[in-house]
Amino acid sequence: MVTPLLFVWYIVPYLMLESELSVAEAGVIFTLGSIVSACLNFIIGRWLDRGCPNTIMAIISLIDGSSYLLYYLTFMTKNVF
Repeated sequence: MVTPLLFVWYIVPYLMLESELSVAEAGVIFTLGSIVSACLNFIIGRWLDRGCPNTIMAIISLIDGSSYLLYYLTFMTKNVF
C-alpha cells in the first residue's frame, strides 16, 4: 500500500529536483501547498459536519486515486525506472 507520506517526502521532491527546480523554488511550492491544504481542510471539515460523510469521503477517495494515477503516468512518461 502506498501512503501519502511516501509522495510528500520522497517522490515529489525527486520530481521537483528532476525538473531542475532550485531548493528555494521547491520550498515555495511546498509552502503554498501547505497553505492550500490548511484552507481546504477547514472547508472540507465544515462540509463534513453539515453533509453526508460517506458521500464526501467517496469523492475524496476518487480525487486521491486520480492523483496516484497522475503520478504513475508522470513516471511512465519520464522513463524514471
